[in-house]
Amino acid sequence: MGDVRGPGQRRTLLDTPARLPAAVEELLRLTSPVQCLARTVTADTTPHGRTVPAGRKVLLLYGAANRDPRAFGPDADRLDLTRDGPQHLAFAGGSYVRRYASLPFVTGRT
Repeated sequence: MGDVRGPGQRRTLLDTPARLPAAVEELLRLTSPVQCLARTVTADTTPHGRTVPAGRKVLLLYGAANRDPRAFGPDADRLDLTRDGPQHLAFAGGSYVRRYASLPFVTGRT
């Protein structure tokens, strides 16, 4: 993974400090604190043409999903502090996401 010392990344933030919130989102996308969670499927579902029956145990790989080129483009594995992509899964999902998702922004301002 690249970092803010990469080509132009640091300069982007210095020249455009308003990009900092998007940069935090991009860094969270690539360094997800939640990498995976195990779950039990509660209803038959068909993601990407494959049926997963209710009751099946699955492992959700959030770290991999955050680098999926179908969602983030062919350079999904590269740090891009100017990326305005879809919502990442750095905090997985669920009700606690709404409670804690702003924490990196709050701690970044103190």
